[in-house]
Amino acid sequence: MNYKMKHIIYSILFLSLSAILIGVSYLVYIEFIRPSRNSTPLIVNSLEKQEMEQNKIFLDKAFVFKAPYTKDKQLRFPMINLNSRDVTLANQEIQEMYQTLYQEKKKMNQVGQNIISQYQYSVYKDVLSLLIYIQHRNQGKVTYSYMTYHFYLSSGNSVTYEDVYKIASIYNFNIDLKVEDALYRWIDSESELSLEEKTQFVQNTMATYQELVQNQTLQYYLDSENHLNIILPFSTEIESVYKVFTL
Repeated sequence: MNYKMKHIIYSILFLSLSAILIGVSYLVYIEFIRPSRNSTPLIVNSLEKQEMEQNKIFLDKAFVFKAPYTKDKQLRFPMINLNSRDVTLANQEIQEMYQTLYQEKKKMNQVGQNIISQYQYSVYKDVLSLLIYIQHRNQGKVTYSYMTYHFYLSSGNSVTYEDVYKIASIYNFNIDLKVEDALYRWIDSESELSLEEKTQFVQNTMATYQELVQNQTLQYYLDSENHLNIILPFSTEIESVYKVFTL
């Protein structure tokens, strides 16, 4: 084979390879590059998010939604949309409270009194915090009662008080100091008591707080800004009331 023939063959091979590369490049552009420029990118949930969603009872609803059994528009009660034994017990307790208040409300309306309820919840990573607050309107006087719940989204298990306050950047060494400070701030702004009377109020309420923690009956709520709110009962000269203290 002479030199001229070899040159012709090499030229043909080069042109063929070039045509193939151009064709492959065009297919890559058509299939991958052009669609990414002209269409909305696909958003893929993380594995953690998918696992949390899989623990729902109703996949098309939020983690907390208005309970379907509620009949009174002023009594708004939630259903927790997680699949676990702890959540099942909580939902039963919430429904029982609604039924009790619904019957009580019908009697109170007959004498010009009323009961109104509302709820709110927050989610921080794997933790759901739920607060139900109930307003009792009796002859111009309004008092409140509360229900609180906390669950891990991934498992539906209850969350301990310690785990919740650590989310709020509070720790074992300063939790009591935070509570005391909240009590002093409130009593300083709400009354003209003497320093001795304020100190006595704080000591009495702290004793109640510590007893509730020990009995695991303390009510608390982690709000949307990750502030810990605790609910404590205390007695005035007239009545016993509940108060929410933000730490």
